[in-house]
Amino acid sequence: MAFSQSMNRHPIRSISLPTRSHPSSLQFEVELVNFKNWERSASCILDAETITSGLTNLGRLYTCVDNLLSLPLTHQGLSHHQYEKLVHELEARSMRLLDICGSLKDIMSQVKEHVQDVQSALIKEEKGGFDHRCFVPKETNQGRQKKYFRF
Repeated sequence: MAFSQSMNRHPIRSISLPTRSHPSSLQFEVELVNFKNWERSASCILDAETITSGLTNLGRLYTCVDNLLSLPLTHQGLSHHQYEKLVHELEARSMRLLDICGSLKDIMSQVKEHVQDVQSALIKEEKGGFDHRCFVPKETNQGRQKKYFRF
């Protein structure tokens, strides 16, 4: 009883400090800014260094998203029905990102094959057995359509 009387005489003040962001969230924001800066600075004609830089930034961003999604608090927040639409959109965009990464892997594999073909043609040229057919693109995967992406 003495405790409740002393509470009435001296009001208790409380301050609310803003919650600190999780380090994974901060890292995601940094990587997102880095990727957006790369996207703005990338010209229409991309060289190997620019593509490598972009893929590295994209990989870091994807790792940050994975870290954020694996947090228990994220699971708890996303389990509420009010975020169902957001979760579905996030899933769709993640699947799109995975598709793009898979396609980029295929494209890089094809580029590697073409580079090897050019290198072997150059070696043959040095030896005197140059064959112009080496520079004709090979038909791979029989009629496979080219894919174009918007970032």
